[in-house]
Amino acid sequence: MRKIFIITTLALLCMSCDRNEGPQGGSQVTGGVQKELVLTPFEQLNQGDAQINSHAGACGRSSVKVMKYTYNEIENLPFTNGAYTRIRTLPDGSYILFWQEGLSASDGNGRTCHYALSKDLMTWEYGGKLWEGHKVKNGKGEDDERVYTNANALVLSNGELMAVCSYRNVKTYTDPSLKSDHGILIKRSKDGGRSWYGEQTIYHGPNWEAHLMEVEEGEIHCYFAESRPWIGGSHSGTSLVISKDGGQTWEPGLGNKPHRVMRSLYWSENKGRNLLTDQMAVGVKLNGKDQLAFTTECVSSYSKTGEMTFHMAVIFSPEDGNWEYIADEDETAATCERIDNVDQGSGANGPNLVQFRSGETVATFSKNVGARYYYVMGDENARNWGQPSADPIFPNGRSWGGTDMESTHTMLACIPNNGEGGTRNIAVTRMALNHDITATPRTVTVDGENSEWAATDEALFMGENSLEHATVRVSQDAENIYFLVEVVDPHLTKSDFVTLMLAPVTETGKMNKDAVRIKVGCHGLKNVGRYYSSWTELELGQTISSAYDGTVGNREDVDNGYLVEVAVPRSELLINNGELAFNAVLYDFAVGAEDAVSSTIDPTTLGWKHIKGL
Repeated sequence: MRKIFIITTLALLCMSCDRNEGPQGGSQVTGGVQKELVLTPFEQLNQGDAQINSHAGACGRSSVKVMKYTYNEIENLPFTNGAYTRIRTLPDGSYILFWQEGLSASDGNGRTCHYALSKDLMTWEYGGKLWEGHKVKNGKGEDDERVYTNANALVLSNGELMAVCSYRNVKTYTDPSLKSDHGILIKRSKDGGRSWYGEQTIYHGPNWEAHLMEVEEGEIHCYFAESRPWIGGSHSGTSLVISKDGGQTWEPGLGNKPHRVMRSLYWSENKGRNLLTDQMAVGVKLNGKDQLAFTTECVSSYSKTGEMTFHMAVIFSPEDGNWEYIADEDETAATCERIDNVDQGSGANGPNLVQFRSGETVATFSKNVGARYYYVMGDENARNWGQPSADPIFPNGRSWGGTDMESTHTMLACIPNNGEGGTRNIAVTRMALNHDITATPRTVTVDGENSEWAATDEALFMGENSLEHATVRVSQDAENIYFLVEVVDPHLTKSDFVTLMLAPVTETGKMNKDAVRIKVGCHGLKNVGRYYSSWTELELGQTISSAYDGTVGNREDVDNGYLVEVAVPRSELLINNGELAFNAVLYDFAVGAEDAVSSTIDPTTLGWKHIKGL
């Protein structure tokens, strides 16, 4: 339980750090007021109208951050030999999770597909077996086993959920005369996965990793790795079947060749011939366009000893979204518009792709088979890709994870995870989008209250390295630039702080004497200064008020956190074209962890976000 104490006026005066007159005679600092606070989660902010591609041309300053306090290792699901996790956000704000269960820990191909449901990402209810392996008679009349793998789903424009999986008969997988023993299944749910109906086969032939897209209302694409083992080992590029009536009928139709759309050629030392690749395709329809973009896993090499190396490519449809289907006689020379090695040579496999409404594209992937899960960010056209993240999304995650777009400023990720003592589970987390923000027109009463700030305010997030996390919002009027910092911290200390850094946007991207820094904590101001080759303390005529909810320095209880309001006179800032470069750093003494809005806190390099509308 959080402990709230009523303290005397004398104690409040002792704890506060009031500076009613500074060297410039204008500073106002009040703070250290202990009271109950309602702090606003990042998920409840950025609720204003989100414009499509609002950050086009500025995606290079954008980033996503793991929201560590949302990280959850789900222990109560049947996941002994699980793999291939996928997550979807449902229309009512709840979630559904899919995975497959194999015969052993080394069996990543799966036998049965499972699912689970959650309202908050933390508590999960096992839904059951969506498709269960069972005994069958194969096309030769022999006893065989039909197994199911790669379960995934799509929320349709009518609100229904459509699930998909690949199936195969084990004994006849490599027989080209028995394609009807294998295929793709779909089924639907009208109640968010509580019940299912309308199971339907939409393709016959060996395949893996089906991915559904609704490119416009009623037109559904199903992309899949068309794994003709008799010509290409385990992979032979990505193919497609299409429904134009909401999934009732599909073309080219059962027994026909699918539309072949994405594949590239590579030399296999193992086979001594050229083979085809481009598999595990996951795509988006680019914001405001008809063009489709996909991440695919690509085989780079196949050694004589059977070792494969991989990379990630981004592949584009024609601009109108209509594929030029690849004919059989041209297949070995197939080409698509593509960007190879988006993962910068890290051996990417199992990629996923999402796009934020504001423009940013995010590709996730595992580095090498069985290794950690990373991300890389591109622009609104799924181009101009940056460097892959230095740190993995999950501390122990493995290959074949999934992502989903949750909101305009959050995305979800899930992964098969190595737990304690060799156990396996599913790990899920939320990730926050940080990008340039626009200050809200507002005159703020700097009083240590957040009631006049709104959920429609644009916000930035800190909290990637510890459970402590913070948001920053910005307002402005003719006289001041205002900041609201809200910090959730279960163990408050007087050494906790947030540093706000402001600098003019310059052509050189370097800081100068017009850059300012304000460091605040639960008791208000810690210091303030300008940058003269190093930070030099001085006064800026700022006004600051803070409040905290908890007992500072007492680790025996659980605190709520603190908030700080800051007003900086416009006259103290050099604002160019209505913009300032901005960064903020959260430091929590209890865990010794630091996190910044922008990845760099190097004061000589302005790789920061911009505050606009000033």
